[in-house]
Amino acid sequence: MQADTPRKRFYKQVIKDISRAKDYMIRWNLTLPFGLGTIKLHNILRADNDRCHHNHPWWFVRLVLWGGYEEVYGEDNRTQILRPGSITYCPVEFRHRITRLLNGKSSWSLVITGPRVQSWGFFTRLGFQPWKTFVNALREARIAWCEDGSSVEPEGVTRG
Repeated sequence: MQADTPRKRFYKQVIKDISRAKDYMIRWNLTLPFGLGTIKLHNILRADNDRCHHNHPWWFVRLVLWGGYEEVYGEDNRTQILRPGSITYCPVEFRHRITRLLNGKSSWSLVITGPRVQSWGFFTRLGFQPWKTFVNALREARIAWCEDGSSVEPEGVTRG
């Protein structure tokens, strides 16, 4: 029997957009001991314009450090603007989509998460879709239908 490989406590992730053509976010992660959660530094490079509302697998608190963004959140699609200095608590039920970077370039945030308690995914007309299922379907079909009835096409991807 093979022993579990220890997870890195501190690591960097470069997250691509759906088309894999552009960087979406650069994230630095520090995993807290005893499964308590993580501390993350996010550099968001573009809005979520190729995604439906998504959730997160944990509760989190975020502090916008620089830039800021507008997001649509909740089942009733409320809009809020998060500017530098904004601190918000987001329960595990929170769902959102970043619609615009305030400066048009990027936004930096410090995020503290709790432990993972659910899977991460997107809310579509078909209901909740795990993130891998959603991303693979979007890449194959070149279009996705969001829960709010809007359709989105990823940047850099054309219909075949």
